[in-house]
This record gives sequence, C-alpha cells and structure tokens, in this order.
Amino acid sequence: MTLWRPALYRAFRHVKINRKNAHAPLDYLRTFRNRIAHHEPILDRHLAKDYTSILQVAGWISPPTQTWISHHSRVPALLAQSSDDPHLMF
Repeated sequence: MTLWRPALYRAFRHVKINRKNAHAPLDYLRTFRNRIAHHEPILDRHLAKDYTSILQVAGWISPPTQTWISHHSRVPALLAQSSDDPHLMF
C-alpha cells in the first residue's frame, strides 16, 4: 500500500481496479516475462491466455496501445498455425 496509494494506481487510469485485483494478472505477466528473459521454454504454456493477459493489462494502462498491439501483433496468426505446418515461423 505504501506505493499503491500515492502513485501506482495512477498507472491504471482507464480501469477501476484495486491493488489486490491488479496483483494476479501483473504477477502472471512478470513470471511469463522472467521465463522468457531467462531463456526458459514457454511452448508448454497456454500462450493464448498469456496473449490475452498482455492485452488486458495494456488496456488498463493505455487503451490506444492495446488497440495498436491487437492490430499489429502476429501472435494470433502464429497460435492458429498447426505445429506440423512446414512454414511455421517463430
């Protein structure tokens, strides 16, 4: 609460959310980011859920950024590809 009340809640101006409800999605993404940063495998994760979580949190911070990510991201197309597709590009 030391940081939330004076400052951090302002990062989420576009959603009415308290610290408790923000914690789980943000911690989920922190863990995901750390796995990637440490070159741990992520293909066994539910990547569609990860992508949805990223979009959700981006929308809390900046709806235009969420829209931009949705428009420009190749993630949905990659997730839709079959794993035996010879043109699969990661």
